[in-house]
Amino acid sequence: MATKIYLPSTGAPAVTPSSWIFPEQINPLEFAGVVARISSALTTKTEPTGTTSPIQRGMLRYVVGPLAAQSISGTVRMVMRCREANGGANATLAMAVKIIQPSGADRATLLAVTSSDSATSPYEFTTTLDSRRCWKADDTEPPALTTQSATEGDYLVIEIGFRSATSVSRNIDLHYGDASASDLTYGDAETNDFNPWVEFSANIAWSSQTVEESISAARSQGIAAASQGELESAASLGRQAGITPGENIEIDHGATLAATRGAAVDQHIVVEETLYDIA
Repeated sequence: MATKIYLPSTGAPAVTPSSWIFPEQINPLEFAGVVARISSALTTKTEPTGTTSPIQRGMLRYVVGPLAAQSISGTVRMVMRCREANGGANATLAMAVKIIQPSGADRATLLAVTSSDSATSPYEFTTTLDSRRCWKADDTEPPALTTQSATEGDYLVIEIGFRSATSVSRNIDLHYGDASASDLTYGDAETNDFNPWVEFSANIAWSSQTVEESISAARSQGIAAASQGELESAASLGRQAGITPGENIEIDHGATLAATRGAAVDQHIVVEETLYDIA
């Protein structure tokens, strides 16, 4: 089963990577990637290409995990709405992926910075904010990962940016967030304001500790379950769903909830793994 990662516009990562794969970054933003939407606002980040031609520049970075011990292989694909202010930017979507240790130090690179070198559609951005995929230099996709091993507690890092080929600085827009009820279709030229995403062909396994922390968070926030068994069932379901830190966990409870929250049976209660808030 494939693993889809959403790209929110809020939510700090649990770990800060010590380095980038992109050789250049331009005012980059960093968030926790999630496997379940947190409904963060869809927003646009704008940065200049600069005058070095060609160049690859990182603009966004997402940290997801912690991971279970496993070998990660297969392919990765991405779709995101993008725009270049001028057709002379010759810009295409770029991505890189790696595994980091709990300290933030590099573990292994799964995908070096990858992008199309083409200055034609559908690879190049247009002056309309529409969807683009991440292509390889030979204009094929999806990119293949280099098989690497993760240790329990490691994190997955997804870097997103652009490649441009212009000696005149032009602005580039990348549109991210996950507020829509719909996701972008995997393709090019879609203008709907839907969620961008990254998807691994592999079934990524997450550390079981994230679910246990979520149950602890629920207790600390005054949420009572009818029995310990129900909590354990919630944990089991969470593991199967691939719950990760920094995202919301939905516990379909059928249990007694804090009266002040006004939650009814058959509803869901959302527990932030940051332990700070309950929606």
